[in-house]
Amino acid sequence: PAIVAVAESIRSCCRPEDIQCRVGGGRFLVLLPGIEVDDGADAGARIAAQVTHAEVAEPWSHLSVTVSIAVAAATPASIPMDALDRTLDAAKRVHPPSH
Repeated sequence: PAIVAVAESIRSCCRPEDIQCRVGGGRFLVLLPGIEVDDGADAGARIAAQVTHAEVAEPWSHLSVTVSIAVAAATPASIPMDALDRTLDAAKRVHPPSH
């Protein structure tokens, strides 16, 4: 249920040409074709704000959802998943999830 709420929040922030997918666990990848890194960071901030307002269905409605965002430039042939994973792991160490 939390995964669905996060996916719906991400989808609501994306353009029709953007690609959103779950890459494992609680990790999602959003591809923003034709967007520069700075604009990607702005899109990430909008997604993060939307996700924090996600409503999780019962019996987990008491939970709050948090998110860490990593942004990287990529070509169609090269998505830097290793660099994104390292950046996300670092963000989680700086801002660990609260329980």
